[in-house]
Amino acid sequence: MIFAHIAGIHTHKAHWQEPEKFNPERFLRGNDTTEKNSFIPFGGGIRLCPGRHVAVATLKMLMVSFFGKYEVELVDPNKPLTTVFKLGNSCQEMKVYLTPKAIS
Repeated sequence: MIFAHIAGIHTHKAHWQEPEKFNPERFLRGNDTTEKNSFIPFGGGIRLCPGRHVAVATLKMLMVSFFGKYEVELVDPNKPLTTVFKLGNSCQEMKVYLTPKAIS
């Protein structure tokens, strides 16, 4: 079996500024141009995930709903993320404070 080292691709310094930093704003249009195949969360080629569009739409709806109801703050913003790469990346610990937003 051959696996693509996706964590290595997604954190390669040739493609990303500060690749180890969590920075979702880098994907906003106009901020950064990504090189082809430098971000492949759903695989590629004939094995491309058939549910990728549903997954992205569902995650967007979940985030809008969640962040519409809660304020989220890191307990310690200076603590680096503890991540592990096996077949996929996983964050081992990220403590946050959740505060319900006032309903207006």
